[in-house]
Amino acid sequence: MSEKKVKCFHLVNLDKRLGRGDGRKEKVGQTLRIPSGTYPEVCRYGLHGCRKVTDAIRNHRGLVLCRVEIGGDVIEGTGTNRFGRPRATSKVAGRNRKVLAMVNVKGVYSQMLRWAKAKGFTTEGRLVDRVRAVIKQWPYASEKKIRSLLRERSSFKF
Repeated sequence: MSEKKVKCFHLVNLDKRLGRGDGRKEKVGQTLRIPSGTYPEVCRYGLHGCRKVTDAIRNHRGLVLCRVEIGGDVIEGTGTNRFGRPRATSKVAGRNRKVLAMVNVKGVYSQMLRWAKAKGFTTEGRLVDRVRAVIKQWPYASEKKIRSLLRERSSFKF
């Protein structure tokens, strides 16, 4: 564990509330904390984020992307998938998470799909699931493209 601070990406629903029964609302500039006496664990407990925007999209279905800073006993490493099997991830967990910026990514996702279609890749289903399919096909290109689209849509440097 480490006391360092790590900049990450995190997605929340349009209501900007935390999941898993927590219900606290995320706001730019606000720092949320887990209760003292508890310890963060990747994919289990704590306030999470991902170093790569594509991993954040793969891990969360929200439409509001946050640039966050995670601190307090920061841990990184492999997590587990929904079947409990280990997998490599850029996921980070810590005791606190400060929101640096927020942007609604629905428009970014639509542009991402137009970019993929121009490359001959088409998908079916819900918007988020279609973007995930594109990311799976082109992980490195998708990371660069999404960051570029975010910079175009926000004054914050994503």
